[in-house]
Amino acid sequence: MSRQIIPFPLPVYLATYFGNKLTAEPRRLRSGTYDDPFLVTSKSEFGHYLLKQLRPANKPYQHSHSKASPFFISVSNYAGNNDPEIIVVHRHFISLNSQAIASIESKFKAVFKSHLLLYVRGAESEGLTASENARVRTRAIRNFCEENHVIYTDKNLVAWKKMCQRNKYNSKPLIYGLL
Repeated sequence: MSRQIIPFPLPVYLATYFGNKLTAEPRRLRSGTYDDPFLVTSKSEFGHYLLKQLRPANKPYQHSHSKASPFFISVSNYAGNNDPEIIVVHRHFISLNSQAIASIESKFKAVFKSHLLLYVRGAESEGLTASENARVRTRAIRNFCEENHVIYTDKNLVAWKKMCQRNKYNSKPLIYGLL
């Protein structure tokens, strides 16, 4: 096997959003199951950052069939050969530490939030009354989720509606959320 596949636990809505945005071919895991991992290379700035966060693990990842939907990352066994800041992957089993996961998850949340807010802001740009805007906002969030194949719950929907409403009345340029 020329790649190691490791889990990256994300909330289900983020895993489905980025999993559909970053499509990849199915790969066979050691357990015999197939998953669609995100291929990480050091050519991008995000990929290089992620590879620097890898740590040795005691054993390889064993896929469990739980309800949790982790996002999978596929790392080449030769990723750390030419960079002293990156662990040499072919000599170790690898994993990500919890601080790196939290940091990357916050970046993914910021990107998701900015995309959702832009989509809803565009739907609300008609200049409707407040009661009409609430219905348009809910419909826009659901359309965004359907178009991007995002799995969401009613709790997510309520939180995103409140987030969009707060952003409308206390609007800052969306670039601040990404920096």
